[in-house]
Amino acid sequence: TAVLAWHRRAGKDEVALHNAAIKAMQRVGNYWHLLPMQEQARRALWESVNPKTGRVRWKDAFPDEIIQHVDNQGMKVTFKNGSTWQLLGSDNYNSLVGTTPVGMTFSEAALGDPMAYAFFRPILLENNGWSVHISSTRGRNHFYKLFKTYEGQPDAFTEVLSAEDTGIFTALQLAMERKVYIDLYGSAIGNALFEQEFLSSWDAAIIGSVFGSELKRLRKEGRALPLRYDPRYPVDTSWDIGVGDTNVILFWQRVGNFERLFDWYASSDTGIEHYAEILASKPYFYLNHIGPHDIENREWGTNGVGRMATAKKLGVHFKRMPKYSKGDSIACGARLINMMQINVADDPVDDPMDDCTFILDAFEQYHFKFDRERKVMSRNPEHDWTSHYSDALMTRGLFVAEDTTLGRPLALQGRGVDLSAQQYDQTRIRDIFARQNRKRTGAWG
Repeated sequence: TAVLAWHRRAGKDEVALHNAAIKAMQRVGNYWHLLPMQEQARRALWESVNPKTGRVRWKDAFPDEIIQHVDNQGMKVTFKNGSTWQLLGSDNYNSLVGTTPVGMTFSEAALGDPMAYAFFRPILLENNGWSVHISSTRGRNHFYKLFKTYEGQPDAFTEVLSAEDTGIFTALQLAMERKVYIDLYGSAIGNALFEQEFLSSWDAAIIGSVFGSELKRLRKEGRALPLRYDPRYPVDTSWDIGVGDTNVILFWQRVGNFERLFDWYASSDTGIEHYAEILASKPYFYLNHIGPHDIENREWGTNGVGRMATAKKLGVHFKRMPKYSKGDSIACGARLINMMQINVADDPVDDPMDDCTFILDAFEQYHFKFDRERKVMSRNPEHDWTSHYSDALMTRGLFVAEDTTLGRPLALQGRGVDLSAQQYDQTRIRDIFARQNRKRTGAWG
C-alpha cells in the first residue's frame, strides 16, 4: 500500500498510470484506476490530452505495442499478455462486487468515498494485491487518517510532497501564486486554497464546510464520545434513499435534551427487503422511521408499488418529511448538531460501523463548492459521497424541528403494531421556530 499526499501538478496520475503499466506486465491480472466519480474519470484521464505530449493521458503510459483491445465505452484496455486496466468511479463501488482486481489506484482519494477502499481491501488481501492512494490534501479527513494508519508500516510507503519539495515551481512562482490566490479570492480562502494545493498542508481549512462551526463546537464541548444503545429509550431512524446511490440509515435516541446518534448503516444496489432485515437484526425498539420527501418514488417497489407501500408490507412504517428548500434543511441540520451527541470511540475501530467516526467525518467534509471564476460559493452543497450522510442528518433535523409529539404516549414499531391510523402534524418549520423562540411571559405579562 502506498499513500501519496502530493501537491497539485506534481504528476500524481501520470506516476500511477506508469506504475500500473509496469505491474500489468509483471503479473497478469485486473488493474483499476478509480476517481471519485465515473464521469470525472472519463473527462480527466480517458479523454484528456496531455499538453506536453499531445497524446491522450492514458496512452502516454500504455504504448500501442502492448495493447490487444480498447473498449471506449467501458474505458477498459486489454493487454496482449491477458492483463486488463480500467478507469472507474468509486462512487458506485457496490456495483463492482464479484470482480477480482489485483491492483487499484484511488485518485483524488481525499475526495472519494472512503467506503470504497474498505469494501475492496479484503479482496486485495485475498489476491495478494496492492493499492495506491494519491491526492492533494483536504484537511484532516479520511485521507489524512489513511496516511497516518500506514505511516511507518514496514509493508507500506507514505509521502507528503509540497511544491517546495519537488522544485517544479520556483520560490518566486510560488510567492506569485499565493499573491494571485489572495487577490482573487481574499485572504482566508486564498491562503487556504494555496496551502491545500501547493503546500500539501493537512491543516488548511476545509473551504465552504456547511456544518464546520457547529461541528467544531460539538467537538470542543465533548459531545463526540463513546455511546451505546440505551434500552430505556426508543430508537428513531432517519434515511437518505438510494438505489444506485448509497442508501443511508442513521439511528437516534432522544435522551434528555440531547439527540444521540449512536449507530448507522449504509449500502447501495439493494432493496427495502435488505434494510428491513438490518432493522430487524438489531435489538432496538423503533418509534419513528423518518424518510425524505422522495420516499414515495417507485423504485423499491415492483408492479408500480411505491417505496412506502413496499416498506409497510415489511413492517417498516415511514413518516415522510415534506420537501423543503436546501437552505431550510441546512438550518435544521445545523440546529440538530447543536443538540447532538455522536458515538465516537476512544480508540480507532476496525470496522467503520462500530462507531460513528466515519459519519462525523462525512458531516465535516460536506461543503459548498467554490466557484473560482465567479469567486463565490455554490448555492447548494456539492453532491458527492458526503451528501447521502448529510441528507440523512438533515432529514432528522427537519423532523425534530417539526416534532409536536413530545409528551404523547410512545407507539413502538414492530411486534405487530399497526400505525396506519397515526397522522403526522406537518407544521411549518418557521412556525415551530417562532413558537420555540417566542418570549415567555409570566402571569403579570
